[in-house]
Amino acid sequence: MATPQAMWASHVELDTDKCVHCGSCARDCPVRCITMADGKPTLKIDTCIKCGHCIAVCPSGCFSMNDVPAESLPRIKPENKCTAEQVEQLIRGRRSCRNFKTGPVDKAKIEKLLDLAHYANTGGNSQLLEYTVITTPEQLKHFGQLAVDWMVAAELPFAKGMQSAWNKGIDVVFRGAPCVIVVTLTPTSSMYSALGFTDGAIALANAELAAPSLGLATCWCGFLQMAAQQHEPLKKEFNNRTVVGALMVGEPNVHYQRFVPRKPVQLSWR
Repeated sequence: MATPQAMWASHVELDTDKCVHCGSCARDCPVRCITMADGKPTLKIDTCIKCGHCIAVCPSGCFSMNDVPAESLPRIKPENKCTAEQVEQLIRGRRSCRNFKTGPVDKAKIEKLLDLAHYANTGGNSQLLEYTVITTPEQLKHFGQLAVDWMVAAELPFAKGMQSAWNKGIDVVFRGAPCVIVVTLTPTSSMYSALGFTDGAIALANAELAAPSLGLATCWCGFLQMAAQQHEPLKKEFNNRTVVGALMVGEPNVHYQRFVPRKPVQLSWR
């Protein structure tokens, strides 16, 4: 299989012999690099952002990327479409878990979770996110200590209490999670790097929603994310890459029974 870099360097190809001249590709292309002339599509490859809309929408499989034909890609199955009630339960039933079972998380489950997360939309289809997975007790303790050091150095109002609890062996940073996923931004001059924090949030939100299907629970780790943006020793751990998100992952040691209330939606129409 081609590396992500090779996939990104490749181009989209059009097989006009398969075309049924429906024009779906031209209508859906977000950058209008596909136009219809005499009922046939023409692809202007130098403006293509390789988003894959043409591959997804074409009914006859005319398009391919990196020599991967459309026929080899899974079809979207209408019978797998979630009902509105199922989606509501998935979203409203989501909880930030701080009560995890002890023991490691199956590596295959983490890889599946990240595979789903990385399909999240990114600004300009830039796909600039990188993932670091922390799983060993030694590394979790190391990164937790660095986060506590940052709290103390930054003189946060709760720092002394957090440091005292940490020194007593209470994991106030990761809450006993056996796995932490850290998302960083690939260094680049791309204008879309300004959307890195948004891209990271969307990817980890995907992971949060996918986690229960794998028997996993999650919680955002804001302490580590904030510390990694301000604390030099933590910055060095990630080669000075910008940390745009951090997520604790593990098997839940709690079962939630019902939805909880939220403040009313603050909404205005214009």
